[in-house]
Amino acid sequence: MKISTVFRKPGLALLAAVLGVSILGLTGTSAETPSASAADTRLTLSVNSAETGGTDAKPGDGICATATGTCSMRAAVEEANATSAAIDVLINVAPGFTGTITAPSSNANLMTTTSPTPLDATGAFFWIKRTMTIDLDNRLHVSAGTAHNYTAFWVDAPNVKLLNFTDIYSSQSVIIFSGNSSGSMLDGGSNLQSANDAANRTVGIVGGANNITIQNYTIGRMNNGGTQDAGITISAANKNGAAISNLTISNVTFDNTPNSVGGCDGTHGGGCASHGITITGDIAVNGMTVSNCTFRYFPSGNMPIRGTGAVASSNWDIHDNTFVDVNAGTSASNATILLPGVDLSGTNYIRNNVFDNTTKSTSTGQNYAISWDGTQGANSTTASNLFIQDNFFNGYGGSSIYLTKTGTVTVRRNTFGTASASQSTTTSEETATSSAMLTNYANSANRKILTWYPTSATVGNCALQVTVAAPTSGNIPSKPVTLDFYYTTKQTAEVYLGSIEGVTSAGTYTVPVPNPAAGYIRIQTQGTGSGQPESSQYSRTVAVGAPTVCVSDMKITMRAWANVPQGVTTHDAIIASSATEIPTGSFLTTGDLVWFTYTVTNTGTTTLNNVVVRDSHQAQVCVIATMSAGQTAGCARQELIT
Repeated sequence: MKISTVFRKPGLALLAAVLGVSILGLTGTSAETPSASAADTRLTLSVNSAETGGTDAKPGDGICATATGTCSMRAAVEEANATSAAIDVLINVAPGFTGTITAPSSNANLMTTTSPTPLDATGAFFWIKRTMTIDLDNRLHVSAGTAHNYTAFWVDAPNVKLLNFTDIYSSQSVIIFSGNSSGSMLDGGSNLQSANDAANRTVGIVGGANNITIQNYTIGRMNNGGTQDAGITISAANKNGAAISNLTISNVTFDNTPNSVGGCDGTHGGGCASHGITITGDIAVNGMTVSNCTFRYFPSGNMPIRGTGAVASSNWDIHDNTFVDVNAGTSASNATILLPGVDLSGTNYIRNNVFDNTTKSTSTGQNYAISWDGTQGANSTTASNLFIQDNFFNGYGGSSIYLTKTGTVTVRRNTFGTASASQSTTTSEETATSSAMLTNYANSANRKILTWYPTSATVGNCALQVTVAAPTSGNIPSKPVTLDFYYTTKQTAEVYLGSIEGVTSAGTYTVPVPNPAAGYIRIQTQGTGSGQPESSQYSRTVAVGAPTVCVSDMKITMRAWANVPQGVTTHDAIIASSATEIPTGSFLTTGDLVWFTYTVTNTGTTTLNNVVVRDSHQAQVCVIATMSAGQTAGCARQELIT
């Protein structure tokens, strides 16, 4: 795709001033103690040895040194654990040093044989028992065998920072955040299993761990041994049902794509696959954000987000993610996002995501993108507190969105590519229980309300006018209703055209945005609901002619950006940020994450209404409601190059 050059994301640099006693493990066979003062606040321990054992000779003396004088990873952690809590501790890698620690083959080389979780029953290689920062600079690695069930890094203290962890493996969990680890984070690095199938999960988060952040990371090919095997496993293990609160997973790539070896056994791990994020063990997750992540290649039985192990939870926000090449299975229990069979409280979103399954690497197939089998009975008007909106779906063979026993779920402004399953006789789309873009399965989901529907559509004077009728029998949506209008080339809903609120009677309405070409118009109805709007399935279609050509005086400038800071998503903020602009005529490669900005200027002398910004990769980027003469406005979108 000819848009931009390839930019490599810079590694995180941790610049630490040595403010007092700062012990630097030096390359060679000895350690040196710099001069000290009474105002010491930072202890820096620099690892210069990849030895497997290497206990610290005298923990608590301020020196990282084994009996032979080197600074091993174990010695550094032991020294850090023994340091006064008043001292800020940084463990890093000595300048110029690279290495791979061979994981222990006997319990004697574990820091502890205490079990971090039942699955990590042997103990932990490195046991972090106090607040510290560990920056491995992607230069120090851990190689694991399959003999023992241990974790590599057991984070058992608050506010621990793990930075730039690449190729760190164990024979069970790579990193465990315990119930004592609130406020900790994993930031930067990559774990794509290849040497063997030893590691079953990169990150395990245990009940009681709050405010955990995992960001700027790549995870993949963990061994598919069961429901607890994933890139990230959220588990109730060892904490007697304690909840997890405020988990943030941001800018993480979950990639199971096999490498050239392709096996999955004790010799090769390049062909392994697992869930991306799995919740297991009956745990409440209150506050979970999954944003700006990519989920790629999930073969049979492996789901990107598997939430079935959660008990009553709240405030989930799954937004601005990309799901590609998912072939977990054809049943609703193998959905790309499988929600738990419990009620959700607070406010929960699945929004602004791209579910693109048009390119499949296996023949297993995938019918469902989002599936929720809840607890509500027939005709329930109980608010589900879930909003599924502004997503794009393509390539799913059954129901892209499947709801049953959910009560009221608001499903709005979602669009569907032409490879999405839908009813060829479009009237059937209104009540179908399979092969529909949205399926309210029986009266237990949105009461399976009937939708208002179009009877004719015309274009004139740059406006789209649609005559609509209301259902007269069955489960009627409560008035006033909101009518959402969509354009399709045939029988899906590729473009959202806008909404008309407060509708109480049939008639002819002017739709906010004209159709982009000759095709068809359809409607989705949002009933007033009880507590939140209830959503119908999509209506039948009516034909519409080519739109009137409207000439307006305006200018649009499109720009591409790499390295957009986390959390910056709007047009103005991106341009003002430290992002790198990609020159016109450059090339992008697969896996690049790019933001595009669109700056629109009304260069005419009259006010323009409903200005639609489109491009060839996303039919509709945004709609600018009103632009006065001379006004400039803009919008932005993100794209993963595949």
